[in-house]
Amino acid sequence: EHTAAARAVEIERRADDLKAALTAAQDAAKTAAAEMDAERQRHAAAAARLDAVATELSTVKAKAEAAEQAHQEQRKQSAQEAHRQAERLTQAEADRDAARREAGAAREDAAKLRGQVEAMQAQAADLMRVFAEHRAPEASAAKPAAKPSAKAKKGE
Repeated sequence: EHTAAARAVEIERRADDLKAALTAAQDAAKTAAAEMDAERQRHAAAAARLDAVATELSTVKAKAEAAEQAHQEQRKQSAQEAHRQAERLTQAEADRDAARREAGAAREDAAKLRGQVEAMQAQAADLMRVFAEHRAPEASAAKPAAKPSAKAKKGE
């Protein structure tokens, strides 16, 4: 009986040890489960932040692409406007050069015409002088030398 009682005590002590180990294991399992739940929550929060960042990144990329598209369009329009301005400048320069040529030609024509007018005025003066010289001998031959008339005085 002694050995049976000692054995029963040993079995009880061992059962208590197993109960304590079971309780410790259950506590450890609860702690691990709590830590796992906390980790799942952190993971879910990180995933939500990652989704938010991905959404924001998509928005930023879309805005950047739209800005690049607008910038490309603006550069294209600026290049077209620069081309139009260059064409206008080229046309204005051509018009200016043509106007200068026309003005030069007009000055040359005016100088030629002035020369012709001066030559014609000289010819007219010469003709008037010759005409006056031819009339003077006729007038003196037809008139008496004593009294010149008013018409003769005007012709002189």
